[in-house]
Amino acid sequence: MQGNRKLTVPQDSFRLPVSVRKTASRFLDIAAEAIASLFEKGVVRKLLSVLAHMAARASDVPCDARLINFCKMLEVLANVLANLSNRFDLFGEEMRAGPDFAISMVWVITHWDYELSASIAALSMVDRMLISDRIEDRAAASDIVRQEGVLAAATDYVINTLDSNVRLGFDARRVEAYNLSFLSVEDLPPGALSPAVVSTLVRVAAGTTIQADARMKAAELLRRFLGQGLVSPDQTGVQLPCDECWAAKFSGELKRCSRCKGARYCSPECQRAGWKEHKKSCVAMPTST
Repeated sequence: MQGNRKLTVPQDSFRLPVSVRKTASRFLDIAAEAIASLFEKGVVRKLLSVLAHMAARASDVPCDARLINFCKMLEVLANVLANLSNRFDLFGEEMRAGPDFAISMVWVITHWDYELSASIAALSMVDRMLISDRIEDRAAASDIVRQEGVLAAATDYVINTLDSNVRLGFDARRVEAYNLSFLSVEDLPPGALSPAVVSTLVRVAAGTTIQADARMKAAELLRRFLGQGLVSPDQTGVQLPCDECWAAKFSGELKRCSRCKGARYCSPECQRAGWKEHKKSCVAMPTST
Protein backbone atom coordinates (compact mmCIF):
# COMPACT_ATOMS: atom_id res chain seq x y z
CA MET A 1 0.00 0.00 0.00
CA GLN A 2 1.13 3.50 -0.74
CA GLY A 3 0.71 4.57 2.90
CA ASN A 4 3.31 2.03 3.99
CA ARG A 5 5.95 3.03 1.48
CA LYS A 6 9.23 4.30 2.86
CA LEU A 7 10.84 7.34 1.36
CA THR A 8 14.27 6.28 0.17
CA VAL A 9 16.79 9.01 -0.41
CA PRO A 10 19.76 8.10 -2.61
CA GLN A 11 22.92 8.00 -0.52
CA ASP A 12 24.74 10.57 -2.65
CA SER A 13 21.83 13.02 -2.92
CA PHE A 14 23.34 15.55 -0.52
CA ARG A 15 26.97 15.13 -1.52
CA LEU A 16 28.68 18.11 -3.08
CA PRO A 17 29.92 17.71 -6.63
CA VAL A 18 33.51 16.49 -6.88
CA SER A 19 34.69 19.79 -8.38
CA VAL A 20 33.22 21.77 -5.45
CA ARG A 21 34.75 19.40 -2.89
CA LYS A 22 38.14 19.68 -4.54
CA THR A 23 37.90 23.48 -4.56
CA ALA A 24 36.91 23.58 -0.88
CA SER A 25 39.75 21.22 -0.01
CA ARG A 26 42.19 23.44 -1.89
CA PHE A 27 40.98 26.53 0.00
CA LEU A 28 41.54 24.70 3.28
CA ASP A 29 45.05 23.75 2.20
CA ILE A 30 45.80 27.37 1.24
CA ALA A 31 44.44 28.61 4.60
CA ALA A 32 46.57 26.07 6.49
CA GLU A 33 49.67 27.16 4.53
CA ALA A 34 48.93 30.82 5.26
CA ILE A 35 48.54 30.15 8.98
CA ALA A 36 51.76 28.13 9.08
CA SER A 37 53.50 31.03 7.31
CA LEU A 38 52.36 33.44 10.05
CA PHE A 39 54.10 31.28 12.62
CA GLU A 40 57.23 30.74 10.52
CA LYS A 41 57.71 34.47 9.88
CA GLY A 42 57.30 35.41 13.53
CA VAL A 43 54.02 37.29 13.03
CA VAL A 44 52.24 35.43 15.85
CA ARG A 45 55.05 36.20 18.28
CA LYS A 46 54.78 39.89 17.36
CA LEU A 47 51.01 39.80 17.92
CA LEU A 48 51.55 38.29 21.36
CA SER A 49 54.07 41.03 22.07
CA VAL A 50 51.56 43.70 21.03
CA LEU A 51 48.94 42.18 23.34
CA ALA A 52 51.41 42.23 26.25
CA HIS A 53 52.21 45.89 25.51
CA MET A 54 48.51 46.82 25.38
CA ALA A 55 47.84 45.09 28.70
CA ALA A 56 50.78 46.89 30.33
CA ARG A 57 49.81 50.36 29.03
CA ALA A 58 46.00 50.17 29.15
CA SER A 59 45.72 52.46 32.16
CA ASP A 60 47.54 55.19 30.20
CA VAL A 61 44.87 55.38 27.49
CA PRO A 62 42.70 58.51 27.90
CA CYS A 63 38.95 58.04 28.29
CA ASP A 64 38.07 59.45 24.89
CA ALA A 65 37.92 58.21 21.31
CA ARG A 66 41.34 56.65 21.77
CA LEU A 67 39.92 54.29 24.39
CA ILE A 68 37.23 53.18 21.94
CA ASN A 69 39.89 52.45 19.34
CA PHE A 70 41.97 50.66 21.96
CA CYS A 71 39.04 48.38 22.83
CA LYS A 72 38.34 47.64 19.16
CA MET A 73 41.97 46.73 18.58
CA LEU A 74 41.96 44.56 21.71
CA GLU A 75 38.90 42.70 20.45
CA VAL A 76 40.40 42.02 17.02
CA LEU A 77 43.81 41.03 18.39
CA ALA A 78 42.49 38.65 21.06
CA ASN A 79 40.11 36.93 18.65
CA VAL A 80 42.81 36.54 15.97
CA LEU A 81 45.11 34.95 18.56
CA ALA A 82 42.31 32.69 19.79
CA ASN A 83 41.74 31.44 16.24
CA LEU A 84 45.46 30.91 15.71
CA SER A 85 45.63 28.93 18.95
CA ASN A 86 43.62 26.22 17.18
CA ARG A 87 47.03 25.26 15.81
CA PHE A 88 48.25 24.67 19.33
CA ASP A 89 51.20 22.60 18.15
CA LEU A 90 52.62 25.85 16.74
CA PHE A 91 50.91 28.35 19.04
CA GLY A 92 52.23 26.65 22.17
CA GLU A 93 55.82 27.27 21.11
CA GLU A 94 55.18 30.97 20.57
CA MET A 95 53.30 31.21 23.84
CA ARG A 96 56.12 29.57 25.79
CA ALA A 97 58.65 31.90 24.15
CA GLY A 98 56.79 34.98 25.37
CA PRO A 99 57.43 35.64 29.07
CA ASP A 100 54.50 38.06 29.32
CA PHE A 101 51.83 35.73 27.93
CA ALA A 102 50.45 34.72 31.34
CA ILE A 103 50.34 38.34 32.52
CA SER A 104 48.48 39.32 29.35
CA MET A 105 45.91 36.57 29.76
CA VAL A 106 45.24 37.46 33.40
CA TRP A 107 44.80 41.13 32.49
CA VAL A 108 42.45 40.48 29.56
CA ILE A 109 40.31 38.01 31.55
CA THR A 110 40.00 40.22 34.62
CA HIS A 111 39.40 43.45 32.65
CA TRP A 112 36.37 42.31 30.71
CA ASP A 113 34.89 45.79 31.15
CA TYR A 114 37.29 46.91 28.40
CA GLU A 115 36.17 44.37 25.80
CA LEU A 116 34.04 41.34 26.68
CA SER A 117 34.72 39.48 23.43
CA ALA A 118 38.48 39.74 24.01
CA SER A 119 38.09 38.31 27.50
CA ILE A 120 36.09 35.34 26.20
CA ALA A 121 38.83 34.77 23.62
CA ALA A 122 41.42 34.76 26.42
CA LEU A 123 39.34 32.22 28.36
CA SER A 124 39.33 29.95 25.31
CA MET A 125 43.13 30.16 24.96
CA VAL A 126 43.73 29.28 28.62
CA ASP A 127 41.18 26.46 28.40
CA ARG A 128 43.01 25.09 25.36
CA MET A 129 46.23 25.12 27.39
CA LEU A 130 44.55 23.13 30.18
CA ILE A 131 43.91 20.22 27.81
CA SER A 132 47.32 20.36 26.12
CA ASP A 133 49.40 17.19 25.85
CA ARG A 134 52.34 19.03 27.38
CA ILE A 135 52.60 19.04 31.16
CA GLU A 136 54.25 22.47 31.15
CA ASP A 137 51.35 23.97 29.19
CA ARG A 138 48.82 22.60 31.66
CA ALA A 139 50.93 23.86 34.56
CA ALA A 140 51.18 27.34 33.01
CA ALA A 141 47.42 27.46 32.44
CA SER A 142 46.78 26.32 36.01
CA ASP A 143 49.00 29.13 37.28
CA ILE A 144 46.94 31.63 35.26
CA VAL A 145 43.70 30.28 36.75
CA ARG A 146 45.13 30.62 40.27
CA GLN A 147 45.91 34.31 39.82
CA GLU A 148 43.81 36.76 41.80
CA GLY A 149 40.55 37.70 40.13
CA VAL A 150 40.56 35.10 37.35
CA LEU A 151 37.98 32.72 38.87
CA ALA A 152 35.88 35.66 40.02
CA ALA A 153 35.87 37.06 36.47
CA ALA A 154 34.97 33.69 34.94
CA THR A 155 32.14 33.46 37.46
CA ASP A 156 30.91 36.94 36.48
CA TYR A 157 30.57 35.76 32.88
CA VAL A 158 28.42 32.81 34.00
CA ILE A 159 26.29 35.05 36.24
CA ASN A 160 25.64 37.30 33.24
CA THR A 161 24.49 34.33 31.16
CA LEU A 162 22.21 33.12 33.97
CA ASP A 163 20.71 36.48 34.91
CA SER A 164 20.53 38.40 31.65
CA ASN A 165 17.72 38.13 29.15
CA VAL A 166 19.84 40.05 26.67
CA ARG A 167 21.87 38.25 24.03
CA LEU A 168 25.45 38.88 25.18
CA GLY A 169 27.18 37.93 21.96
CA PHE A 170 28.83 34.70 23.10
CA ASP A 171 27.87 31.08 23.61
CA ALA A 172 26.70 30.66 27.22
CA ARG A 173 27.49 26.94 27.16
CA ARG A 174 31.10 27.63 26.22
CA VAL A 175 31.46 30.10 29.09
CA GLU A 176 29.99 27.60 31.55
CA ALA A 177 32.42 24.97 30.25
CA TYR A 178 35.40 27.32 30.65
CA ASN A 179 34.36 28.14 34.22
CA LEU A 180 34.00 24.46 35.15
CA SER A 181 37.35 23.71 33.51
CA PHE A 182 39.02 26.45 35.56
CA LEU A 183 37.43 25.23 38.78
CA SER A 184 38.83 21.75 38.10
CA VAL A 185 42.39 23.05 38.56
CA GLU A 186 44.10 21.52 41.58
CA ASP A 187 45.50 23.52 44.51
CA LEU A 188 43.32 26.59 44.16
CA PRO A 189 44.54 29.38 46.46
CA PRO A 190 42.77 30.22 49.74
CA GLY A 191 39.80 32.47 49.11
CA ALA A 192 39.41 31.48 45.46
CA LEU A 193 36.14 29.71 46.22
CA SER A 194 34.28 32.82 47.34
CA PRO A 195 30.55 32.70 48.16
CA ALA A 196 29.83 34.14 44.69
CA VAL A 197 31.89 31.43 42.99
CA VAL A 198 30.29 28.62 45.01
CA SER A 199 26.74 29.97 44.71
CA THR A 200 27.14 30.25 40.94
CA LEU A 201 28.48 26.70 40.80
CA VAL A 202 25.39 25.56 42.69
CA ARG A 203 23.16 27.44 40.24
CA VAL A 204 24.83 25.62 37.35
CA ALA A 205 24.38 22.26 39.12
CA ALA A 206 20.71 23.02 39.78
CA GLY A 207 19.90 24.86 36.53
CA THR A 208 17.04 23.39 34.54
CA THR A 209 18.10 25.19 31.34
CA ILE A 210 21.73 24.06 31.54
CA GLN A 211 23.20 21.07 29.70
CA ALA A 212 23.14 17.83 31.70
CA ASP A 213 26.90 17.29 31.42
CA ALA A 214 27.56 20.76 32.87
CA ARG A 215 25.14 20.11 35.75
CA MET A 216 26.84 16.82 36.54
CA LYS A 217 30.32 18.37 36.38
CA ALA A 218 29.25 21.21 38.69
CA ALA A 219 27.76 18.77 41.22
CA GLU A 220 30.93 16.65 41.04
CA LEU A 221 33.09 19.71 41.77
CA LEU A 222 30.89 20.70 44.70
CA ARG A 223 31.21 17.23 46.22
CA ARG A 224 34.98 17.38 45.75
CA PHE A 225 35.24 20.80 47.38
CA LEU A 226 33.07 19.66 50.28
CA GLY A 227 35.18 16.53 50.76
CA GLN A 228 38.37 18.60 50.73
CA GLY A 229 36.95 21.07 53.22
CA LEU A 230 37.29 23.94 50.73
CA VAL A 231 33.57 24.67 50.95
CA SER A 232 31.48 24.50 54.09
CA PRO A 233 27.79 23.57 53.86
CA ASP A 234 27.23 26.28 56.44
CA GLN A 235 28.98 28.94 54.34
CA THR A 236 26.84 32.07 54.46
CA GLY A 237 24.54 32.43 51.50
CA VAL A 238 25.61 29.16 49.84
CA GLN A 239 23.07 26.63 48.66
CA LEU A 240 23.88 23.11 47.50
CA PRO A 241 22.04 20.91 44.99
CA CYS A 242 20.10 17.79 45.85
CA ASP A 243 21.99 14.89 44.25
CA GLU A 244 18.78 13.58 42.69
CA CYS A 245 16.51 16.45 41.61
CA TRP A 246 19.24 19.15 41.55
CA ALA A 247 17.08 21.60 43.52
CA ALA A 248 19.24 24.18 45.31
CA LYS A 249 18.78 24.04 49.07
CA PHE A 250 20.46 25.44 52.16
CA SER A 251 22.52 22.97 54.15
CA GLY A 252 19.83 22.46 56.81
CA GLU A 253 17.36 21.39 54.13
CA LEU A 254 19.54 18.53 52.85
CA LYS A 255 20.01 15.17 54.51
CA ARG A 256 23.25 13.26 54.04
CA CYS A 257 23.46 9.60 53.14
CA SER A 258 23.89 7.88 56.51
CA ARG A 259 26.42 5.43 55.05
CA CYS A 260 28.91 7.50 53.04
CA LYS A 261 28.05 10.97 54.44
CA GLY A 262 28.72 12.39 50.99
CA ALA A 263 25.49 12.32 48.96
CA ARG A 264 22.84 14.88 49.89
CA TYR A 265 19.09 14.73 49.28
CA CYS A 266 16.26 17.17 49.84
CA SER A 267 13.67 14.51 50.64
CA PRO A 268 13.28 10.77 51.39
CA GLU A 269 11.67 10.41 47.96
CA CYS A 270 14.80 11.77 46.24
CA GLN A 271 17.03 9.53 48.34
CA ARG A 272 15.04 6.43 47.38
CA ALA A 273 14.97 7.48 43.71
CA GLY A 274 18.73 8.07 43.68
CA TRP A 275 19.72 4.88 45.49
CA LYS A 276 19.87 2.74 42.32
CA GLU A 277 22.79 4.81 40.99
CA HIS A 278 24.25 5.98 44.30
CA LYS A 279 24.70 2.47 45.68
CA LYS A 280 27.31 1.79 42.98
CA SER A 281 29.69 4.31 44.58
CA CYS A 282 28.41 4.51 48.16
CA VAL A 283 31.20 3.49 50.54
CA ALA A 284 30.76 3.53 54.31
CA MET A 285 32.88 6.10 56.14
CA PRO A 286 35.54 4.44 58.35
CA THR A 287 34.73 4.58 62.03
CA SER A 288 37.25 6.13 64.39
CA THR A 289 38.89 3.84 66.92
